[in-house]
Amino acid sequence: MLHDEASRATQRPALLRAAHQLLDDDPKIFVDPLAVGLIPEASAEAILADAALIRSRPYQLLRSLFVVRARYAEDCLAEAVRDGVAQYVILGAGLDTFAYRQPRYASALKIFEVDHPATQAWKRARLAARGIQMPPNLRYVSVDFERDDLSQRLAKCGFGTRRPAFFSWLGVVQFLSLTAIATTLRYVADRPPGSTITLSYAVPLDLLEGEHLALAEDSIKRCASRGEPWLSLCRPEELRAAAAHAGFSRTDCLSPDAAVERYFHDRRDGLRAPRHEQLLTARV
Repeated sequence: MLHDEASRATQRPALLRAAHQLLDDDPKIFVDPLAVGLIPEASAEAILADAALIRSRPYQLLRSLFVVRARYAEDCLAEAVRDGVAQYVILGAGLDTFAYRQPRYASALKIFEVDHPATQAWKRARLAARGIQMPPNLRYVSVDFERDDLSQRLAKCGFGTRRPAFFSWLGVVQFLSLTAIATTLRYVADRPPGSTITLSYAVPLDLLEGEHLALAEDSIKRCASRGEPWLSLCRPEELRAAAAHAGFSRTDCLSPDAAVERYFHDRRDGLRAPRHEQLLTARV
C-alpha cells in the first residue's frame, strides 16, 4: 500500500460483507449489520443500485470469500474464548466490525485492532461519522508489518505477553513478503500455550482453474494497479510447514471442500466456497 494513504484493499470486503446482509439468502453465513453504511459505497441505497453487478458471478465468489473468512475466524475465536483465552488481536483489522458489535462472550476480552496508521485513522473517521463509539475493551495499535516491531507496539498498548491470545489475520498475507509473514508467525508461536492464529492466504495460480483462476488473476492485476501488489502466494502444505517451523504444535487448513460442508451446504443464492484464498488455523 502507499504509506501515507488508507489501504483500498479494505473497502471491497466491507462493501461485499454489507451486500451479503441485503442480497443473499437466510441464514446468513456472516451476520454483520454494521457493515451496511460504514462507507458510502456500502450504503443500502448504493448496494441496491448496483445489485445486478454485485450478484454477478465474480462478485458472488468474492462475497463468498469475504463472508466465510470472517465467519470462520470468529467461530475459531469463540472456541478459543471457551478454552480460556481473554485477548483478541486483529492483525490488519481494516473495516472489521467485531469490536463494535461484540457478542456477550466478548465483554471479558481485551481486543487489539492492529493496522497501518493511515488505514486506522481513516477507519476511525468513518466510525465517528456513523456515531459508533469505541468500546472500553478495545485498543488501537498502529503497525506497518514490513517496518515495525509488532511485539513492541502491542506491549505499549497493554497486551499481556504472558497470557494466551487469539489472533486473526485476514486478507493480509498476500500483500507481505515471506520474511514479514515468517516474523509474524514466530511472534504468535512464541505466545503461551493456548494461543491461536487464524489466517487467510492466496494460493499459487497453478492450483486454480476456471472462474477461480480468472478471479485470482483479476485480483492480482487490480491490486497491483492501485499500488498494493500481491507479494506472496502460498501452497497449503508449505504454509503448514512454515507454521510448524515457527513453533506451532498443530495446524489445520479449512479446505474448500470442508468449507462447503461447514458453511455452504444447500445454499441457493450462488455463494460457494472460494478456492483462490484459503484459511489456516495454527495453535501453540
